[in-house]
Amino acid sequence: MNAFTITESSRIDQLWRWMGIVVWLAASAAILAHYHDRLYSTSIDVGLHGTLVSRLMESSNLPKVDENLGEMATYPRVAHRIAAWVGIEVDSAVEGMQYVADFSVIVLWSAIGFSFLRLPRQKRFIAFVALSLAILANREWIGLEIFGSELVATYFFAHFVAQAMAFALLVVALQMEWKKPDSLAHLVVLGLGASFLASVHLLPSVELLGTLGLLVLLNALAADSASKGYQCLIVGGAILLFSVGLTVVNPDFIAMIRLSSNNGLMVLKYAQNVRGIALLAFIVALTSIGLTVLWWRSRKQASSYEALLLKYFGAFGLTVAGLCAIQILLYAFFAKGSEYACFKYATCLQSILVINLVVLVAQFAKTRAPTSGSGPSVFAPTALAAIACASAFSGDNFVKTGNIVSAEREARSFAKSSEQAPPGTHDYAMGISDIGGIGNFLVSRLVLGAPSLGTGYDILLGKVPKDGTPVNRILSSTHSEPWDVSKCRRGTAGSLVVLDGSCVYGQFTTLKCSDTIDFTSRGAVDRASSGFSKSESNGRWSEGPAATLTCQRGDSAPRFAYIETTGLVSTTHSQRMLVSVNSGREQSFEYTALSPSQTIKIPLPADSSTQFVFHFSFPDAISPYEIGMNSDQRKLGVMMHQVRFE
Repeated sequence: MNAFTITESSRIDQLWRWMGIVVWLAASAAILAHYHDRLYSTSIDVGLHGTLVSRLMESSNLPKVDENLGEMATYPRVAHRIAAWVGIEVDSAVEGMQYVADFSVIVLWSAIGFSFLRLPRQKRFIAFVALSLAILANREWIGLEIFGSELVATYFFAHFVAQAMAFALLVVALQMEWKKPDSLAHLVVLGLGASFLASVHLLPSVELLGTLGLLVLLNALAADSASKGYQCLIVGGAILLFSVGLTVVNPDFIAMIRLSSNNGLMVLKYAQNVRGIALLAFIVALTSIGLTVLWWRSRKQASSYEALLLKYFGAFGLTVAGLCAIQILLYAFFAKGSEYACFKYATCLQSILVINLVVLVAQFAKTRAPTSGSGPSVFAPTALAAIACASAFSGDNFVKTGNIVSAEREARSFAKSSEQAPPGTHDYAMGISDIGGIGNFLVSRLVLGAPSLGTGYDILLGKVPKDGTPVNRILSSTHSEPWDVSKCRRGTAGSLVVLDGSCVYGQFTTLKCSDTIDFTSRGAVDRASSGFSKSESNGRWSEGPAATLTCQRGDSAPRFAYIETTGLVSTTHSQRMLVSVNSGREQSFEYTALSPSQTIKIPLPADSSTQFVFHFSFPDAISPYEIGMNSDQRKLGVMMHQVRFE
């Protein structure tokens, strides 16, 4: 091949690379435009992370002790600062988080795709196709929680941003060692990157540190001579120790260690307990050892990018599996950390398992001369990122954030211009139309500074908070039932109305045992009942094993209550409801697939009590998810439509 041909080929390769970059940028913009207003989590964690982002939008210097932020006051802030910078530009903390979170999905999967580009052509093709098919098959049939699922159902915002950064740094270090194998720059990148990530989230930081340690050890073992091996071990060990020192002295490291003992809820499809997580870690360790063994056999092929890829992915997988095993041992034998801390390894472990299997499958392809990675294959990382986003954010189970963002902006203008609430009270968003419980919760939490629990948590669940004492003012939509009471209006906030909380709650009169009580109504029914979910278009589901309803007797007490009900049943699951009134006899009613709905007749006691208290028990309560209806995880029993008194 003459010089002209080489130059021309180089120019064509460079053109392909530039086209790959342009397409990646355009596709990333399109993905962000499509998904930024779709929130796939209604977890309370959205409010926790969003509050910190919202506060950082107001000021970059926050106190270490802050009642409104709680434990988030000492939480690592790099991811939240980035979201706050974006949030300032778009005037929304919610959108700021969404843009950063969604872009992290793109970065992570693009980095994985980029790591395949230098593989031999046939192995590269198999790797991309196999990984794409695995992601799609997982979405349709398997259901593993892989990278991106951290933003669905749960909302591990900072954790996932750090995970994306960690994988990007891993791939950068891989490319650096490929280009300059005798340089130590790739180890420095991993070490400094790990130290930096401690200020984003601890777990991915420790993953990089562990990977750095394993790479140093593997490089020393693979050295041509004992002296060179000792040199690799000493120099690499020094870099590792320096990085560990930087990480440990980081205040965010101490804060995350303290928070690691907190327990939480994380529902996984397959690994449902710590033993399941341990088995998953063991399987990942085996596949990672397989990659490492393949690297060891081909380590003397200095020009083999494929061998380097095996080493890096093997070391990373072994590190995550080992860290998970250590966490499990600390929790099981020394009560350090929590079950939740063990579960937080699951997504990374399952993702590594899929990637490792794909890389192992690609090894069956015939080895040919490596290529530059140019040509149409430069578009493969972009395609992989798009497939991953479409798989992670699939289905219709999301909240459109457009209306939430509009309400957030109006509430922020109101908060800036209004006086502070009296001590012990807060302003809340309740009943703002078209944003649901999560939207009202986010506006209350992010903008109005309301607490997450108590009244705030009831709002998140879509319920009317029973206790109106902590409610100062209410921001709501016009004609929103039961909030917008004309005589309680105290102004406007853009398109929203501002209402006096004590005045509104004064309208929630006592529930009377007369005529008909409609379970779709709000206000008095919410305050007089417990154990029921939020109001729906045709009633309320019982949620949990028990529920109550209390109403006040009038002068002419009714003799019977007729309750229209529907049980949550299937062809394989029946439902029972046990009912008693005051201390009277308990009655049992059964619901089956053949008779799911019935109007039950309850005799009311003729005693001298001033109220009737209905006690309901649901021994067969089950979630719709468990009987294959939908993804709803709530333990439901019977839907109450209305109660009629005679």
